[in-house]
Amino acid sequence: MATEVNNQATVNYTFGGSTRTITETSNVSVVSVQPLNEISLNKYTQDNTFTPGGTVTFFIDIKNTGSQYFTGVRIIDTLPQYLTYISGTAILYYNGQAIAAQVSSTSPLTFTLSPLPGGNQMILSYSCRVSNTIPSSISTLTNNVEGIGYAAMGETRDTASATITRSTSANLLITKESNKSSVAINENYSYIITLANSGLSEANVTTVSDQLPENFQISSITLKVGSSVTQLNPSDYSLDSNNMLTIPSSTGPEINVPASGSGGDGIAIITINGSLSA
Repeated sequence: MATEVNNQATVNYTFGGSTRTITETSNVSVVSVQPLNEISLNKYTQDNTFTPGGTVTFFIDIKNTGSQYFTGVRIIDTLPQYLTYISGTAILYYNGQAIAAQVSSTSPLTFTLSPLPGGNQMILSYSCRVSNTIPSSISTLTNNVEGIGYAAMGETRDTASATITRSTSANLLITKESNKSSVAINENYSYIITLANSGLSEANVTTVSDQLPENFQISSITLKVGSSVTQLNPSDYSLDSNNMLTIPSSTGPEINVPASGSGGDGIAIITINGSLSA
């Protein structure tokens, strides 16, 4: 950080043969003195929130605020529990260019970056995955990072941190599976669509679309939310000429997936029963 040198001048004078001395003091002259060797970090994200299973992209502003040339810069990020670096996402922005940043270690996550002249800056960005198993009791994650600038006169260090808060919005993950891996023509089987909400708010589903096989014949569809199971009527869903299923129809029941809680994600399950015709 630059320091200031303050300086004032003083004048003493007399007048008209008087023996009285008058003293006047000038304004303060301020000079900013740049340090010889100093690095400055600032770490942040775009929206400061996270969701389980989601992605968070961090940015680090790296400034050489001294006058000495950095022959290299190292960034060390000890990621907190429940955050994992996504390989290949690190990018360094410098001199109007974006290049892949070199990761020299993942434990702790360490980046070895290019030289940086005095008075210049660069930006490092990289993404991390939030664990799906992060407990609902954890509402914030704080990430600390250390930067080291290497110069002829030695090393200089700085630290920064960023805190992200669990999103209060809904966060749905959709998965689909069949209850049988092999079926015969006209044999009954089921497609099971699971909607898992890891967010802190109930998710109000507008539509679920499923491109069914062209020769799949629906026999029934059920919706399960918690312990409540609803048998859908044909009017509760729509099926077009290409066998595209849309749930619900304009008159169908609402699908509301509960927020996550101490027991885990909120879950809604759609089961599509039927068979393949010849």
